[in-house]
Amino acid sequence: MKRMLLVVIVVLLAQAVTLQADQAPRKVLIIGSSLVICGRGLGATLESMGQSSDPVIALRTEIALVPGMGLKATWENASFVHDRILHGGADVVVLMPWLHPTRALMDRAESFTETIEQYAGEIRSVGSRPILIMNWTFREGSYSLEQIEAAMAAVHRRLGIDIAPVGLAWANAEKGRALTLGAGDGWHQGEIGCFLTACVLYATIFSRNPLEVPRGPEDRVTEEEDRYLKKIAWQTVLAYRQEADVAP
Repeated sequence: MKRMLLVVIVVLLAQAVTLQADQAPRKVLIIGSSLVICGRGLGATLESMGQSSDPVIALRTEIALVPGMGLKATWENASFVHDRILHGGADVVVLMPWLHPTRALMDRAESFTETIEQYAGEIRSVGSRPILIMNWTFREGSYSLEQIEAAMAAVHRRLGIDIAPVGLAWANAEKGRALTLGAGDGWHQGEIGCFLTACVLYATIFSRNPLEVPRGPEDRVTEEEDRYLKKIAWQTVLAYRQEADVAP
């Protein structure tokens, strides 16, 4: 009798895990400027992590790239982005802003919430889930991380959008190790920064610990970097959700 009960419990647990995997997002659209372009590729890294997950997540990603523009300018000038949102069939739409106080065509903190509100309305109108990436800090003249955090918090309070705290994860990673996360130009992601961004997105989208995902053969980080960055990503996402009350 006990053995039969144990078998039933195991079967029920297996069914629950399978159901969870079946309900996981299958297609992710990432919208942004050249900030989304990096190393192996943000989309490719996410897809690889999905394939290595247990259970497997058969994830497809698509990039809607608008070089040289923040999200506000993209909304106003790139009609193909609206087509991808409305007709691309994405379960999740990730928005990569380019927050900067002075540069033309980039996003300003004072109008940021209104910009994201427009995206959120369109994304949600087709049943998709919007996720907003928190920028890392850029070169001199940029917003501080505290200012970027404040802009993200304002968006969440008003719109209830999930925030992927990439900027905080970058800062946390750099506190513990001498890492080069940026590409060297003061703006874009380097190889290691790209991998960390993907880990934060994985944790945010699926609410799963990326440490449970084995290192892939094509990942361009060492085994030690893999463990460290995944740990930072998961800890940052959990802490941000708890402290900022931004749980999905």
